[in-house]
Amino acid sequence: MRTHIPYLLAVASTVATRRVDERLYGYDLTVRQYGLLTQLALEPELTMAELARQLGIARQSVHQLVNELVEAGHVR
Repeated sequence: MRTHIPYLLAVASTVATRRVDERLYGYDLTVRQYGLLTQLALEPELTMAELARQLGIARQSVHQLVNELVEAGHVR
Protein backbone atom coordinates (compact mmCIF):
# COMPACT_ATOMS: atom_id res chain seq x y z
CA MET A 1 0.00 0.00 0.00
CA ARG A 2 1.38 3.40 -0.99
CA THR A 3 1.19 6.27 1.51
CA HIS A 4 0.22 9.68 0.20
CA ILE A 5 2.03 12.20 2.40
CA PRO A 6 0.04 15.28 1.30
CA TYR A 7 -3.22 13.48 2.07
CA LEU A 8 -1.97 12.39 5.49
CA LEU A 9 -0.80 15.93 6.27
CA ALA A 10 -4.23 17.30 5.31
CA VAL A 11 -5.97 14.77 7.56
CA ALA A 12 -3.60 15.56 10.45
CA SER A 13 -4.24 19.28 10.00
CA THR A 14 -8.00 18.75 10.02
CA VAL A 15 -7.85 16.61 13.16
CA ALA A 16 -5.56 19.08 14.94
CA THR A 17 -7.79 22.03 14.04
CA ARG A 18 -10.87 20.20 15.33
CA ARG A 19 -9.14 19.37 18.61
CA VAL A 20 -8.01 22.96 19.13
CA ASP A 21 -11.47 24.25 18.20
CA GLU A 22 -12.93 21.94 20.86
CA ARG A 23 -10.56 23.38 23.48
CA LEU A 24 -11.28 26.97 22.44
CA TYR A 25 -15.06 26.45 22.29
CA GLY A 26 -15.45 27.29 25.98
CA TYR A 27 -13.83 30.65 25.32
CA ASP A 28 -16.06 31.34 22.31
CA LEU A 29 -13.00 31.35 19.99
CA THR A 30 -11.95 29.60 16.80
CA VAL A 31 -8.39 28.73 15.81
CA ARG A 32 -8.26 31.67 13.39
CA GLN A 33 -9.58 34.08 16.01
CA TYR A 34 -7.06 32.81 18.54
CA GLY A 35 -4.26 33.25 15.99
CA LEU A 36 -5.33 36.84 15.39
CA LEU A 37 -5.49 37.56 19.12
CA THR A 38 -2.04 36.05 19.60
CA GLN A 39 -0.59 38.18 16.81
CA LEU A 40 -2.21 41.30 18.27
CA ALA A 41 -0.79 40.49 21.70
CA LEU A 42 2.69 40.25 20.17
CA GLU A 43 2.34 43.35 17.98
CA PRO A 44 -0.64 45.49 19.05
CA GLU A 45 0.23 48.31 16.63
CA LEU A 46 -0.37 46.22 13.49
CA THR A 47 -2.80 47.54 10.90
CA MET A 48 -5.46 45.35 9.32
CA ALA A 49 -3.35 45.05 6.16
CA GLU A 50 -0.27 44.02 8.15
CA LEU A 51 -2.29 41.48 10.11
CA ALA A 52 -3.64 40.02 6.88
CA ARG A 53 -0.11 39.69 5.46
CA GLN A 54 1.29 38.10 8.60
CA LEU A 55 -1.61 35.67 8.96
CA GLY A 56 -1.72 34.89 5.25
CA ILE A 57 -5.39 35.78 4.85
CA ALA A 58 -7.37 38.47 3.01
CA ARG A 59 -7.97 41.86 4.63
CA GLN A 60 -11.71 41.18 4.42
CA SER A 61 -11.16 38.04 6.51
CA VAL A 62 -9.23 40.04 9.10
CA HIS A 63 -12.08 42.56 9.30
CA GLN A 64 -14.58 39.72 9.75
CA LEU A 65 -12.46 38.08 12.46
CA VAL A 66 -12.00 41.39 14.30
CA ASN A 67 -15.75 42.09 14.14
CA GLU A 68 -16.46 38.62 15.54
CA LEU A 69 -13.96 39.20 18.35
CA VAL A 70 -15.48 42.59 19.17
CA GLU A 71 -19.00 41.11 19.27
CA ALA A 72 -17.78 38.32 21.56
CA GLY A 73 -16.12 40.88 23.86
CA HIS A 74 -12.54 39.71 23.24
CA VAL A 75 -11.38 42.96 21.59
CA ARG A 76 -12.23 46.61 22.15
